[in-house]
Amino acid sequence: MNLKKSPGGSSTRNSELKSVTRDDAEFIQMQYAIYDPDITICGGVGELFRQEVHPNMSWKQTTRGVRWYRRNAHKYVVEFYHPAARIGTVSLLRDLLDAIKEIKEIQERSCADGLRSTENAERVGSPVFEDCHANKKGQAVLLIGFGGPTRSEEIRPFLDNVLRGRPVPRERIEEVAHHYELIGGRSPFNELTFRQADGLRSLLEREGSPVPVYVGMRNWHPLLADVLEKMAGDGVQRAVGVILAPHQGEASWGRYQASVREAGIAVQEKLGRPAPVVDYCEAWFDHPDFVGAVADRVRRQWERIPSRDRPRTRLLFTAHSVPSRLDRPYVDQLRESCRAVASALEISEWDLVYQSRSGGPRDPWLEPDVCDVIESLGGKQCPGVLLAPIGFVCDHVEVLYDLDVEARQVAAKWKMDFLRAPTVNDHPRFIRMLADVVRRALEGGVSRGL
Repeated sequence: MNLKKSPGGSSTRNSELKSVTRDDAEFIQMQYAIYDPDITICGGVGELFRQEVHPNMSWKQTTRGVRWYRRNAHKYVVEFYHPAARIGTVSLLRDLLDAIKEIKEIQERSCADGLRSTENAERVGSPVFEDCHANKKGQAVLLIGFGGPTRSEEIRPFLDNVLRGRPVPRERIEEVAHHYELIGGRSPFNELTFRQADGLRSLLEREGSPVPVYVGMRNWHPLLADVLEKMAGDGVQRAVGVILAPHQGEASWGRYQASVREAGIAVQEKLGRPAPVVDYCEAWFDHPDFVGAVADRVRRQWERIPSRDRPRTRLLFTAHSVPSRLDRPYVDQLRESCRAVASALEISEWDLVYQSRSGGPRDPWLEPDVCDVIESLGGKQCPGVLLAPIGFVCDHVEVLYDLDVEARQVAAKWKMDFLRAPTVNDHPRFIRMLADVVRRALEGGVSRGL
């Protein structure tokens, strides 16, 4: 773990390290959540790292004086010498390996004690929380989403929560609030997510794999911290986390993982015991049932186009734009999804475009923008466009306003036909895909990073 962006010289001042760590705290936390390592070794920067990433953790010491702490049931942070320290390589490695061996032995003893406590508790009928060994009784699924306001009075508090104090002009906030007002004064995101959860729960039960399914949101109720606390109260020790964003990247999966980690720390601090451990399912951007669900949504709209116009109607797959520096593996996975859907539909001509850009106007974000592409196609006498929001799994404001209002207006300016496929929402094949990735994760198929 190196907290500097660029290599240092022969030495680095503590003031410089502190400045870099403070300035890049959000980036450091995001990167760390993505890789989610089993063992983190901090070369001379352990305390700075702890303060920024795990501020509620406390150091322990091995018999040789090596400081460490456990960040969850099976993952550790160890403070050790910098690799360039003036210590012989053999001694450096031997001492580090001895420390890790001792830490693992401490954990094994803790697990054994926990299992004995469990047996005793079962005899007297009192519940305990096992933080060492998961079992079916203590497993669950956590669907993780963005969240959205469910009625008009929630719109502005929701937007304030999304921004988290970032300096955004009030007029811009009011502009976005007006977008919600134009689509009915609410977002259907939460309702659709709970429908997905209900469908998943029912399918797992029907197929003999019953497991509790919870829903937690980054930006609105039910908030992740509240849900993790409820899960702990329900006896859940481990959960399969399903991030409701098809394509991985720092701006999508990375931020959700960071939010879950922060929520877990808050719950542990409140309850005085570990929150449920969340392992994430494997990537599903190319899962046959996800591809099939998207293809079915698009096919139903494609068949509405008069046969004479289909050869010149352009299929535009849309996804949320992100800063260009965060394009991998996000763009690669998007293109794989688009190719798979287009192949299933036997459509050879299509484009991947981006939408809902935010951030400073001078910062480079992924392009081309969907409205710019429609404008260009209109100038070439294209008869119509079919938009497929492949980067989203629920119809919400970025679909219902950014596409159905803004993009449609551009198409109307050029007298173009405008069609938009629904997102997968609770399509049966998408629910089946969720069940498949959950079952795989419960059997050990979890993602350890992007």
